[in-house]
Amino acid sequence: MITHAKVRYEDNRKLAVVDIRDIENFHPENAKDFKSKFFYSVKWTDPDGTSDFYRARILALGESEEDLEAEGRGRQRLRFERMAYSPDGEDEDDDVEPEVLVYVVLRRLQRQGIPETLMPAALKQLNHFVVEKLADLERLAKR
Repeated sequence: MITHAKVRYEDNRKLAVVDIRDIENFHPENAKDFKSKFFYSVKWTDPDGTSDFYRARILALGESEEDLEAEGRGRQRLRFERMAYSPDGEDEDDDVEPEVLVYVVLRRLQRQGIPETLMPAALKQLNHFVVEKLADLERLAKR
């Protein structure tokens, strides 16, 4: 039986796991019985005890809070820090060997607690991002 929902509030983009009774006019029959693009009216309770309803999207439904929290940990998005771009072509990393850069990226991912099994996928994603940005720069240079 579905008892909880994982939601993201529209105003502050905060994630929360709420009881489905805190969602107005919502009575799901199964874990897929919601519209992911639709905003629902979901109750938010402040630490001081006051509460009100705010717009939020339902991300997932589950049978318990633990069920939804475990589901979220398995699909965590990889995030990479933005790097500054120098338009004059001066780059501090020109003299750094590629192996050193790979080592630095691996250490950063380990510090963030990302398992080693995700490292190859993370590096592939990073490589795709770099290639995409280089192609954008080449297109801009041709204008």
